[in-house]
Amino acid sequence: MGFLEIVLTVCALANPDMCEDQHIILDADMSLDRCVMQAQPAMAQWAVGHPEWTITRWHCDYSGRQKQRT
Repeated sequence: MGFLEIVLTVCALANPDMCEDQHIILDADMSLDRCVMQAQPAMAQWAVGHPEWTITRWHCDYSGRQKQRT
């Protein structure tokens, strides 16, 4: 089992059709439930550092799973 991450789908405020995924890596010794509990503060911190983007969706997942699905 690898690291957990919060996967954010973010869209540019200036161009709402321009969206991308961003990944916030978390601790390896964490459950998905704990990831969900820690997501709000981590997303708030990310949003403060990226004011030109808005978070439209998010979920917790294991690192690398997105790459394995494609």
